[in-house]
Amino acid sequence: MPEPTTPTAPEPVRPVVAKQPASAPATTGSTLFVACKHPPGLELTYWDEVDDFEATPSGVRQVKVYRRNAERSFRVDGPNTVVDPHLPGPQLLRFRESNGGYAVTPGCPREVWDHWSRINYLMIDARIVNGFDTMEGALRWCREQRDVRSGLEPIDPANTQLTTGIRQIEPGTPTAG
Repeated sequence: MPEPTTPTAPEPVRPVVAKQPASAPATTGSTLFVACKHPPGLELTYWDEVDDFEATPSGVRQVKVYRRNAERSFRVDGPNTVVDPHLPGPQLLRFRESNGGYAVTPGCPREVWDHWSRINYLMIDARIVNGFDTMEGALRWCREQRDVRSGLEPIDPANTQLTTGIRQIEPGTPTAG
């Protein structure tokens, strides 16, 4: 007969550390501060248009294709990414601030932002991400957009008015329907 075990205290919840932290701020050219409410952050992917060839039943034809340019892409933090306090020097100095549920990442090259925002304008319209010339402008916008929901927030079962379509099941209640 196995011996009874005593319950142990649950492990403390630790913040999620991004597998890929934000890119280092650009040091040349025009840059922006990017506010992001997508919890794990985003990669602002830059796509190069190149000519390529594709096979067809009647031969080969030239087509335009888009290829990811990793050197010109930029990664921004989201509110669930954190800086590891044990990282050395310059990494600790990279300024990131969360305000109104957004994380603000400095140093995004304007060229990357302009390219990415033309393709992903729906995320900007939904107020999930936006770019700003100044940190003050970014933080002011973040505070104004505090009530915007990304749709990826954790579910709070105690607050059912924010979680439409979810209801608590009482003991003895049929679960179907």
